[in-house]
Amino acid sequence: MKSTEFKGAINSTGNTTVNVGEGSTWTLTGDSTVSPLTVTGNIEYGDYSITVNGQKYDSSNPFKG
Repeated sequence: MKSTEFKGAINSTGNTTVNVGEGSTWTLTGDSTVSPLTVTGNIEYGDYSITVNGQKYDSSNPFKG
């Protein structure tokens, strides 16, 4: 995603590549699981979390990378 807004949750049991590009925002509407994840934009966690390669991230421990 580049210069876009996405509201939703992604739950993958395999490889699902997500790239939140510069100027883009992913607003979580539920807990999500992705692999791999690249973020140069913004993730709005709210009360939800993202699990990437078995590691959990949320607003108090945001994903960087």
